[in-house]
Amino acid sequence: MEAEDVIVHLFLLAVSAGGLALFWFATEKLRVLFSSRAWPRVEAVVTSARLVETTSTRRVSDTSQVHRGPDVEVSHDAWGAGGSVKTTSVAPQVHFRFKLGEEHHVVSNQDAGWSQRFAYSRASAAATLQRFAPRSTHVLRVNPRAPKEVFVGAGQFPWIWTPIEWVLGFFLGVAAFVAAIKPLILLAVGDEAGHVTSQKLMVGLACLSPIYVVARAALDAIRPAPLR
Repeated sequence: MEAEDVIVHLFLLAVSAGGLALFWFATEKLRVLFSSRAWPRVEAVVTSARLVETTSTRRVSDTSQVHRGPDVEVSHDAWGAGGSVKTTSVAPQVHFRFKLGEEHHVVSNQDAGWSQRFAYSRASAAATLQRFAPRSTHVLRVNPRAPKEVFVGAGQFPWIWTPIEWVLGFFLGVAAFVAAIKPLILLAVGDEAGHVTSQKLMVGLACLSPIYVVARAALDAIRPAPLR
């Protein structure tokens, strides 16, 4: 294998690492979407609600091409058309207090790894904070084995992005990983069998996601919740 091929395959491995993380993130959200139907309902009181702002800055070569908005701040370079763009993302953070079994818990809607932290406009974030005002009461579904996983409702669950994340994760993660290790497969089993083996490996890795989701949802549905 030539040096250029080694660089390409190392690049594919680096891309696949991020893609596989995205693939797993989307799989976890699918797991919650299905498993939450079996989670017990609890009555929760909002203890606090606030708007969380996150800023990120990037360099651009031409500031005239930047989409302007209330949450976008552009700084121009004095010597050219470039500059920096600071973008502010907002998300509502709501803390709930509830009793599960014999224990009391205080959990934020942002605690779980699959929680929606982006794709909020200021209007939608403000509407969420208005709905979940402090001292208001709401019925939530809670994972009895991981109380930090609270399902507030489909409106507060980032389900709309899940199919896109799953597809991107498949191509950038699963497909890129198989492409990166394909030379090793061809070397091990030969060219003709290697192509077939690579395709089977890619399909098999993709199928692990729905199998895991269905299995976890089935287990949550049939096994009793632990006493806490």
